[in-house]
Amino acid sequence: MQYAQQQLVDQPEELYPEQFADHLTEEMRVCLDDCIDVSQVAAWTADRCIEDGVTEADCARLCNEVSILGAITSQFISRDAENIPAVIDAYIETAETALAELERHDRPYTNEAVAVIDRSIESTLDALETR
Repeated sequence: MQYAQQQLVDQPEELYPEQFADHLTEEMRVCLDDCIDVSQVAAWTADRCIEDGVTEADCARLCNEVSILGAITSQFISRDAENIPAVIDAYIETAETALAELERHDRPYTNEAVAVIDRSIESTLDALETR
């Protein structure tokens, strides 16, 4: 199980063909990769929270929200949309809220989500600074 978790954290940086994102800065490419990771890992974590029952309801809800916003953010970044800063701001706010909730739980799946979301917040802030 731990090996599978580490694979999620250590996914390759390039999840798409180079020509797909050749218009993006390196910081935006990393941010894009991390947002894609969050959308997948947070959705998986939400499912695990739901399986654990009612005590995990807030965790599941926040994971779903950050998963959706991660996917939306990645779509805006890949299109180099004008509204990226506003979308990133909403994403970061939601990611920080989800991170705070996830850190209250010490389970393998919540720990995995914490690692991926934390990495994403850092890369997203870096991308915003260089935009």
